[in-house]
Amino acid sequence: MSDTLHIYTRVSTTSQEDGGSLKSQKDSGIKKSKNLGMKYKVWNEGGKSSSSDDLLNRPVLRELLDLVEMGEVKHIFVWNTDRLSRNEQTWTVIKYQYLIKHDVTLHTPTGQFDLSDPMSKMIMGVMGSISQYDNELRTIRLTEGKVRKVKEGYWKGGPPPYGYSLEDSKLVIDEEEGKWVKFIYELYRDGSSIDDIRTQLLQNGVPTKRGNPVWSHRSIEILLTNTYFGGYWTMTPKGEKTIKVSCPKLLDSKLIKEVQDLKKLRSYKRVGTKRTSQNIKHEYLVKDLLLCGHCGSRFSGKGRTDRSGHYECQSKIGDWKKRGTGKEKGCDGKRRLRINTTDELVWNTVVDVVTDSSLFKESIKSEFVTTPLVLDPKTRRGLDNKVKKLRKESEDIETSIVKLSTSLIIDKKDKDRTQSIIDNLEEYKLKIETEIEGIEGRLNQSETNKEWIDWVGHFGKKIDQLKSDDFPFKERKKFVEGLVHLITVNNIDIQTHELSIDFKLPYVGDRLKWIDENNKSKGYKITGGRKTKKVRSTLSKKSTT
Repeated sequence: MSDTLHIYTRVSTTSQEDGGSLKSQKDSGIKKSKNLGMKYKVWNEGGKSSSSDDLLNRPVLRELLDLVEMGEVKHIFVWNTDRLSRNEQTWTVIKYQYLIKHDVTLHTPTGQFDLSDPMSKMIMGVMGSISQYDNELRTIRLTEGKVRKVKEGYWKGGPPPYGYSLEDSKLVIDEEEGKWVKFIYELYRDGSSIDDIRTQLLQNGVPTKRGNPVWSHRSIEILLTNTYFGGYWTMTPKGEKTIKVSCPKLLDSKLIKEVQDLKKLRSYKRVGTKRTSQNIKHEYLVKDLLLCGHCGSRFSGKGRTDRSGHYECQSKIGDWKKRGTGKEKGCDGKRRLRINTTDELVWNTVVDVVTDSSLFKESIKSEFVTTPLVLDPKTRRGLDNKVKKLRKESEDIETSIVKLSTSLIIDKKDKDRTQSIIDNLEEYKLKIETEIEGIEGRLNQSETNKEWIDWVGHFGKKIDQLKSDDFPFKERKKFVEGLVHLITVNNIDIQTHELSIDFKLPYVGDRLKWIDENNKSKGYKITGGRKTKKVRSTLSKKSTT
């Protein structure tokens, strides 16, 4: 292909194609090939912006340069050098890495450049720098022109915000969308949550600006903070001060102020909650596993993990705060648990059980690791809540579909628009139901108790280290939570607690039994195991049963 002139054509934007520039480049290249007595091949990149002028967004040019590297291209034609690149770094790569390195001659309508010639190298370098400078000036002029138009009240570009449309490139109120903007603001002012507002929009068949049948939380949050509805919007050009631009006012200032004040109040409460949850200073080995046997409440941890710290039934904490109000729950638990004593007792009991368990040893020995689904309690609760929300959303969509279908029968106006909304809702409902099935599949798989296999793979090589004093706390916690399902706490008397440790598998007291004592090649089975181990803790001593 060394006797072929490769004609590379490109315009800076697709909008220039109608002006014939691509055709002009092609015709000029063909004319040049005839003058040179060469065949020709056209490589049309089409309309590509020079704002990100590099090889990543030039697939046609990359293919052409690949052939240059393979030695199959020796002559390239361009309208001018900036067709290859206006970016100095990119142009340098093309010039030295491809054209000069592989002895390629570059042709233009006015001549040709043998890039191995020192003078040609200098001229091409100057031309590349000029092209980059011209591109930078062009970008500055375009930016300045855009800023100037914005200062005159014209829209900055892109789709207008919800509640507005464009006339002569300026924002004007869209009466239909504006009605729903006011509807959203009034709902929020009157105490509705974002979820409530989404449901109301769904039931009224109100699509988003892009035609989506279901609004996202983020879309509603943004809408509640937009300044447009108060009569202005802002733009901050790079390196310049923020510009404030007037636009038609859509909402009363009083309504906007009420919503802003309410958002600040709700945001403060959310942040306060988050800060409270983040103020946990200590980690506890078994807090998340403890359950009160008297009232069914979970335990909380308070204080350090030494003699001064303790676990306590959350219901009793509530009872103490409500004492004298008549609203006590009536937990019969008599005493709190010392954290250090309880953690030590549970840890030693769990280690003793599993190191004596044939079932546990068998699971360590077996090569079962298959990356099963692992769901911790928090994740499971999150997925359960998500299924509930998706089911409610599916029901809301179904209600909306029925309502719209009824209106379609009664009122024939906007038939096509209404049917389009119904179709979109049905498609979205199917998507939700598919998501629900996927989540429920994960939850069901978790119920098969396969999650312990990955856990075994993690601890199999560490089993001999369990009783070491320097075994890391986080590893201990992970070990216990991998084996224990729940620990139920009951008071025996004012001095004694009984802890029922419920293992996920029957490790307690199991034994290995050979199928044939005289012929052990027949294998064995593991029998007699149970899941629960009861231990007692007192102020002065600990005992197990």
